[in-house]
Amino acid sequence: MNPTMNTTSHATDRALTRIAAAGLSGQKVLAAAADVAGRVNGSVAVLMTTLPEPRGAYWTESNGNQLWAIIRDHRVVTLMLRRDDQPARPDRLRVDRVMRLQAA
Repeated sequence: MNPTMNTTSHATDRALTRIAAAGLSGQKVLAAAADVAGRVNGSVAVLMTTLPEPRGAYWTESNGNQLWAIIRDHRVVTLMLRRDDQPARPDRLRVDRVMRLQAA
């Protein structure tokens, strides 16, 4: 599947800037999120991974250590770093449901 077909330019920008600055492969993260986007319905927040370093070690504009993908209508609309102590409820993430990515 071509990840650019179900990702927004905003999500691509986040992957190639902030996520890459966190030391992860922005392209791989975006491809994984796009794969999930093709498999879920509605608006979903997906916890992609929890980073091992302390909060704030990754990106000077964020103190988050969890990588989240927000998916709406089969499209990745954004990727973000979020603190692990913030509530991960649908109402807080403005989605219908929250899920955790499972390793294959």
